[in-house]
Amino acid sequence: MEEVLKALGGFTAIVLASVGAAYAAFRFFSEKWIENKFATQLADHTHLQNLEIQRLRVEIETLLNGALLVQQKSFELLPKVWDLAISAYLEIGSFVSPLQSYPDLDKMDGEELKQFLANSELLETQKRDIRNAGKKLDAYIDAIFWIQLSKCHEKYGSFRRFTETNRIFLDADIKHLIKELSDKLTDCISIMTAHKEVRQHGGPSKCRPAMDDAKNITDQLEAAIHQKIRVHRSWGELTPPPEISPS
Repeated sequence: MEEVLKALGGFTAIVLASVGAAYAAFRFFSEKWIENKFATQLADHTHLQNLEIQRLRVEIETLLNGALLVQQKSFELLPKVWDLAISAYLEIGSFVSPLQSYPDLDKMDGEELKQFLANSELLETQKRDIRNAGKKLDAYIDAIFWIQLSKCHEKYGSFRRFTETNRIFLDADIKHLIKELSDKLTDCISIMTAHKEVRQHGGPSKCRPAMDDAKNITDQLEAAIHQKIRVHRSWGELTPPPEISPS
């Protein structure tokens, strides 16, 4: 009986030793599996994070480059906007001015009148009508009105076409001033045309409030354009955006 117990005890010891070894091996391989699994997931996560950072970097650079291109285009357009705006304003301002001066054609002799008309912008039919008119100065003023009006339409049209074509590149405050100026200049052209068609005097005086407003608007436009040009030039060469590094 004693020998049986001894044998059983030895067998139990062997079993326990085997179980212990198996447990140790299981624990060792389990820890290795967990470590490898964690390392794989960490690598995958790092890779995905790097891809996302790269995507964001490209997106930011694209947006920034687009904004810079629009800003550069706006800067290049501003001098031309001002040139066309002031040209239209001055042309229409001269047209509606009450201080118009004309040579006294009624006091010219035939040769003087012929030379004067030859150097004018009038059509040949208009020159003929003036030579045959009883009141030559009145006929000349009537004819020259439409030529001056045509010049106003030409200057105003160039201003509007350019600003409308490029309005996508202009800042909101500039576009607002352009619209205000356009409205005032259009009012003046409409007033002068309406008075001429019904043979009424007083067109220039009717235009005075609109031209006063137009003067204030051109002053504001000039200041706004100067400010934007100064800001753009003060930036100098733009530095690239800070690089995003993975954390």
